[in-house]
Amino acid sequence: FIWDVQLNTDSINPYEKIPSDHFGDLLYPNNNVRGLDLLMRMNSPNYFSVYPPLQQVFFIPAAFGDTVHESVLILRLIILLGELLLFYFFMISVQKKLLNENLIPWLWLNPLWIIEVNGNLHFEGWMITFMFIGVYYLRNRLNYLGALFLGLAAGLKMIPILLMPMIKKWWGFRSSFLILAGIFAVFTLSLSFLFFGHSFSHFSQSIDLYYHKFEFNAS
Repeated sequence: FIWDVQLNTDSINPYEKIPSDHFGDLLYPNNNVRGLDLLMRMNSPNYFSVYPPLQQVFFIPAAFGDTVHESVLILRLIILLGELLLFYFFMISVQKKLLNENLIPWLWLNPLWIIEVNGNLHFEGWMITFMFIGVYYLRNRLNYLGALFLGLAAGLKMIPILLMPMIKKWWGFRSSFLILAGIFAVFTLSLSFLFFGHSFSHFSQSIDLYYHKFEFNAS
């Protein structure tokens, strides 16, 4: 995350080169000690960035950290902000009788959730926050806002796309068509940065690598 932050703040496209290709640039003329430290401790120096553009936006505040530990703390605070926003919409949903309050601890205080999101700094936390907000607005017939937040959720992690067929079942053909069109418009817009240069090709290579060679989500 912090490596991509550094590239973005230096106006360098994180999808154009693999991290190890920057080794010479870090040595001379900038002698970038922090960059070299990140590169030497990285577990994926020979793969293109696998983090989508929208997720890269969430990384940017970490650039204000003077050390790696400060940057990580900022990222944890960003994750926590997403969880607090989720809890806020939980409570609104309970007040409107859209959610049983007994269900809240199953997610918000779930040890597996805390380890995966807070411990590992994975952005499934913000993805689920956006998904919940999107469904909340759909339940309140604010379809345009629902489509916006579901599109943002898919822009962070593509998992929500698997749930899109359910929208037709819940909202019927005409409404679901407009909702899905809005979702995919936001999703496509969030990926628009990848359409420049070789970014999309390189990003796709990393996605293929993670899912086929490393077998992420193999189960």
